[in-house]
Amino acid sequence: MKRTPFVLALIAAATVVSAEAREPRPWGGRGGHPGPSPEISRELFPPELVMRHQDEIGLNDDQKSKLVRAMQGMQSDLVPLQFEMGEAAGKLREALAAPRIDEAKAGDLADRLMGLETKIKRRHLTTMIQVKNVLTPEQQDRLRTLREQDRAQRQQDGAGRRGRHGDHQPGGQPAPPPDAGDDAPPEPED
Repeated sequence: MKRTPFVLALIAAATVVSAEAREPRPWGGRGGHPGPSPEISRELFPPELVMRHQDEIGLNDDQKSKLVRAMQGMQSDLVPLQFEMGEAAGKLREALAAPRIDEAKAGDLADRLMGLETKIKRRHLTTMIQVKNVLTPEQQDRLRTLREQDRAQRQQDGAGRRGRHGDHQPGGQPAPPPDAGDDAPPEPED
């Protein structure tokens, strides 16, 4: 099996998930994230993590095929739910914009919206379970290690970006960039 269908299916699904995650969520969630809580996610593996590290974990063609089917199934389930959710959010927004809000109607509309959010979260959880079930215990262990390495790298990268913009030397002068050598021109004085 060629890698192209696997990569295309995961990219398409990630696009749907990413677009959904950018939509504001009136009922909380982790930064608008539609998936499971961080405590639950620790036990599971997002499809994009598996895709990014497929070579390092030795993903075989049969596993790739199963993952493609799982992602395609998620995408086909999520798109209609996203449309329903947009409509439900719009109706609730309209109800809340009225000068006097019909509490019963607003409650029913909120229940509808939260029910759709629950369906979406459930679908994400189901997909992540399917992903984990495709992987061997050895692949899961390797992915845990790789996930931690990715997380450490992101933190290091983030600290480096913050440090370049916010570090100051004694006396209030900005610190030189980490890659500035002895031959770097002096910083202009304010």
